[in-house]
Amino acid sequence: MASDVVVGLELLGLSSPLLAYGAWRVRYWLGLDEEEREGLRLLRRAERGWVVLSQSLNLHWEEPTAGRSEFAWMNDPRLPHGKVPKVRVPSFSARPIRGGFVADVGTLPGVGLVEFQKVSEHLRNAWRAERVTVEQDRPGVIRVRALVTDPLTLPFRPERGKSWA
Repeated sequence: MASDVVVGLELLGLSSPLLAYGAWRVRYWLGLDEEEREGLRLLRRAERGWVVLSQSLNLHWEEPTAGRSEFAWMNDPRLPHGKVPKVRVPSFSARPIRGGFVADVGTLPGVGLVEFQKVSEHLRNAWRAERVTVEQDRPGVIRVRALVTDPLTLPFRPERGKSWA
């Protein structure tokens, strides 16, 4: 079965780019140390569930007047009768750091720094992180930093390939 897929990809001329990309990803992953891998895993977990998590933690904004028309249910009977409010979720862009990630989250009307600070413990539990800090980066942007391990509890050691001297 797998050989049929490889043959099909070779016929399409796609096998070498896909294999090169796969080899690059494996080499990249193996080049990371354990803390960096944990940071990437935490980042993926947070990105995957952001929309549902933000809605369940009430970090969203509903536009009461916008939405589908009143008679949209005539074309699709699964839709509810009347106007359906449009739900907006804060934007989420993150980058991995050693042992976690840093996310820049956009603000919405009624969803700001105070609301994120209130639910920071719930974010920590949902992402299975050891520590989550929330701070205002600039107007309209909140910076959320999530760490797998608390760096203050770990013993200090030099970077890989460097000595104490």
